[in-house]
Amino acid sequence: MNIDKSCSLSFAILFALSTQAFAGTLSGDLNTVTENSDWGENSEKNDHVQKKEEKYLIPIKSEADTATDGETSLPKVTVEAEVESESNPEDDPYNNLDPHNKDYSTSYKSSTTKTNTPLMDSPFSLQVVPREVMNDQRSTTIKDALQNVSGVRSHSNEQEGYAYTIRGFDVLNLYRNSLQVPLSIATTQETANLESVQVLKGPSSILFGRVDPGGTINMVTKSPLFEPYHSLSQEFGTFGHFRTVWDSTSPVTKNGDLAYRFSGSYQNSDTYRDFQSIDRLLISPSLLWKISEATDLKLEVQYLNNDSETDVGFPAFGTRPANIPIRRSFQEANDPNDSSFHVLGSYELTHRFNNDWTFHNRFHAVQSSLTKNNLAPVGMENNGTLHRQYQYQKLDGEAYATNFDINGKFELFGSKHDVLAGFDIFKDHYNYAFTALGSQFFNGNNYDSSLDINIFRPVYGRADPANFSRVITNPDAAFFSNVGIEQFGVYFQDNITLFDKLHILGGGRHDWATLASSFPSKFAGSASTEEVTDEHFSPRVGILYQPKDWLSVYCSWSNSFGLNNGRDKDGNLVKPQTAEQWEGGLKTELFDHRLSATLAYFYLTKNNIVITDPNSTPQNPIVRPIGVSRSQGIEFDMVGQITDNLGVIGNYAYTDGRVTFGDVDLQGKRLPNVAEHSGRLFLTYDFKNHDVMDGWRFGLGITAVGSRKGNALNTFILPGFARFDAFAAYSINVGKSRITAQLNLENLTDKKYFDGTDSFFNAASNLAIYTGSPFAAKGTIRVEF
Repeated sequence: MNIDKSCSLSFAILFALSTQAFAGTLSGDLNTVTENSDWGENSEKNDHVQKKEEKYLIPIKSEADTATDGETSLPKVTVEAEVESESNPEDDPYNNLDPHNKDYSTSYKSSTTKTNTPLMDSPFSLQVVPREVMNDQRSTTIKDALQNVSGVRSHSNEQEGYAYTIRGFDVLNLYRNSLQVPLSIATTQETANLESVQVLKGPSSILFGRVDPGGTINMVTKSPLFEPYHSLSQEFGTFGHFRTVWDSTSPVTKNGDLAYRFSGSYQNSDTYRDFQSIDRLLISPSLLWKISEATDLKLEVQYLNNDSETDVGFPAFGTRPANIPIRRSFQEANDPNDSSFHVLGSYELTHRFNNDWTFHNRFHAVQSSLTKNNLAPVGMENNGTLHRQYQYQKLDGEAYATNFDINGKFELFGSKHDVLAGFDIFKDHYNYAFTALGSQFFNGNNYDSSLDINIFRPVYGRADPANFSRVITNPDAAFFSNVGIEQFGVYFQDNITLFDKLHILGGGRHDWATLASSFPSKFAGSASTEEVTDEHFSPRVGILYQPKDWLSVYCSWSNSFGLNNGRDKDGNLVKPQTAEQWEGGLKTELFDHRLSATLAYFYLTKNNIVITDPNSTPQNPIVRPIGVSRSQGIEFDMVGQITDNLGVIGNYAYTDGRVTFGDVDLQGKRLPNVAEHSGRLFLTYDFKNHDVMDGWRFGLGITAVGSRKGNALNTFILPGFARFDAFAAYSINVGKSRITAQLNLENLTDKKYFDGTDSFFNAASNLAIYTGSPFAAKGTIRVEF
């Protein structure tokens, strides 16, 4: 932990932002800045824009309108460029891109759908976690934010951080501004530069191609604004938590055709786990150029570096997690830090031909690297003796993704059409290297007893520091793989409206995908290369009826496919995974359309599923087909404002996921890491304009998760839990700035609980259970100007 580094960075950034804002170096001079922002004054341009159609009219007042005499209120920021929604945000009555907006009301559109169709008119479930929720809950990573969405659970540590379950199935694909993030970016995703996190439930191949069927997670980044806004936050808390977050945006030119945004964070913290720490830096600058009244170009760069010692969790003992303190780690104090980084460059080009037709082109290129060097668990005896080995892993990758689509509206024979057509390309290439010392993989079951440690009576200091370097070049236990993925898809859909109440969605997508992989290994005798090429057509249909403008009834059907990577024990290539879903439900918007809610029933099947075969080894990787799994359930989500003061975000999920056909050992077993019942409710109350409590904001939340099976064979369970969280914040205007002090309390009752089990990177599920944080307090000071 380096407190001086974090605090110094805070003051340096505050000074830089202050210099820019008040010297006017980026927007002309001081007069230009203050004239454009109208500090503390009412103006037409700072009012929330109201949509022309009456049913989307949202009466939200500017804070400047309600400021008491003598107070100076920060201005409402008017967003003048197309960013998160697929049309000009001035048409959005909620204006959630305004950084001063404290409402939980989410945009009535979502960029994840790639269309302008309001969510109330769309026959599928899509949930949005807005920026203000992340601010209130002090969400550091998207793992924190996604606990606010039904049926979504993380089972990752702080380093890898991107393995989730949605509707019962594992989801490893993340999207950023609707473009796929490659698997080679194996790192936790920060929230400092995000405007929202969105989850499209169910198979969504029509929009994104080869994806996991449970759902799609889309991270929507912040965009430059054409009115100045600057903020700096310093967090501090238990377990040595220190984190600095900054966000600065302003026009660059006087004529208002170019704006910048510079967001990022730096975290330097210990954790509640022994020998664990976090050192993470995110830098994310962007530019928005209004080339003309009809054309915008957004350029963005993201750099993320994460250094920490990988937490491999701790083991199950018998049929439950071992009864040991959750702080206890079975790594060593001298384990080297693992490191990951990625650099991403992107652009988004938008051209509006007229009010009805819009063209989009998105592109990003990524280069990434992950290095892991640690002691990993490889087996355990009945007396609690844990066998460990030295491991080294290296994952390097590069990828690019692009899509071109056109979205338009027209009328034909009395029907209204909202069409989307386009194509996308995704290419990913990565190299993976693995070596080990004292490994059962390369030495039968003859474990290196010098590395053994008892989980109940641990004695540390047995690891030889020299072996962490020796394992990297160990020629007797080396495994390498090289993987290349190419995907091309074309898609089309039409959302037809009849009688202004009936909406019929139909569309399809055709994909061509190729996966090439090689496994050169001294144990295989010679390099083996395999290439799998497949194509698939994915249709989607749905129907939605709106008996009232605040109520929608819908049903839909969709399917998707994946491309399996591997061979079974007989050397045969496995068949591609496919999935099919039926979904039906209700959507509503209440309290002047400021509170949205979705109730959905789904029935989802996934075919040709594979898991890692128990006899698989790095020199002979094989998979085990398990047949068909089915997940069905009910989900409820709500988010928004009940009143001007009372906000809420909540969810509940009933999920019944199990293997229904195939492998005899697994048939009838429940899917791992999936709770039958789970939910969360988070309420906030803002005492704005109150005679005595003005400036105060409070929040209280509860998260409840039922018991879950810890692995595919259901040999142990993770017990259920209920966790309570709360926060209190006070804001005051000082001159032309607003200062907010906030205290967040997590796990008020200090409940011992478990997030999930490893399913991707570090160890077998029964040896790698991830724990939840005990009671923790986090303080934040935020300055906005």
